[in-house]
Amino acid sequence: MSKALYFHGFLGTPDDMKPLFIEGYDCISIDVRAIQDDLSSFFDLYNERYKFAVGYSFGGRVLAKILNINPELVDKAVFCSSRITGYNQEELEKREAFKKTIIEKLDNSYEDFNRYWRSLPLFGASDLSSYRKANALAYMEWTEDEIRHYLDKHFTYSEPDRSGFQNKSWFFYGEKDKKYKDEAPKLSMNSFEFKNCGHRFLFEDPRQFKEVLQKEVLK
Repeated sequence: MSKALYFHGFLGTPDDMKPLFIEGYDCISIDVRAIQDDLSSFFDLYNERYKFAVGYSFGGRVLAKILNINPELVDKAVFCSSRITGYNQEELEKREAFKKTIIEKLDNSYEDFNRYWRSLPLFGASDLSSYRKANALAYMEWTEDEIRHYLDKHFTYSEPDRSGFQNKSWFFYGEKDKKYKDEAPKLSMNSFEFKNCGHRFLFEDPRQFKEVLQKEVLK
C-alpha cells in the first residue's frame, strides 16, 4: 500500500489531519512540534518514499523545509494555506509587530491569547462548528511554552529553494482567504481555489478536500 504524510498547523495536533486521510493509502500524521527544531529526527523515522504529502499552514512550511533537503521523499506535495515564500523588510517589520502583540496577550493570560487568536480576521471566514462537533478538532492544545517557542524560533521564515519540488507541488487555498489567495501567483505551481471557504478550508469540508485531492493531485 502506498504511503502518505500529513503535517498539521500551528496550535494543531496530528489528530486534526486524520479525517482528511485518503482511503487506500497508509496515511501518517506527523507531530510537527516534535520535528520542527531538528528535521534529522524526521528523517530518522520517515526517510522512505511517499505517494503524496499534505502540509497545512505551519505544517506546510515544515514540509517545504523537508523537501528542500530531500525533494525525492514524495511523488507529489500539497501546501494548504501555507506561506512558503520569504518576507521582505516591510513584511518582516509587520510580522515582528504582530508577534509582539501576541506575546503581550500571552503575558497577560493564556485565555487572553486564546480570545485574541480566535478573533483574527484570517480565521473569520471559516466555519468549523460542524467539523469540531463531528471530529473533535484539537485547538489550543499547545502549552504556553510551546507557543512561546514557536514565536521565538519559527514565526518568521527563510524562503527555501523550491526548484527540486515545485513542479510536483500544488497550492490549495480558500476563496475568502485573501492573504493566501494573493500568495498563489508567487509560487508558480499548480493551484486550486476552494469556493466560499476561508483559511481553514480543508476542515470546513473534509469531503470536498479529499475529492479535490484525488481528482487534481492523485489522478
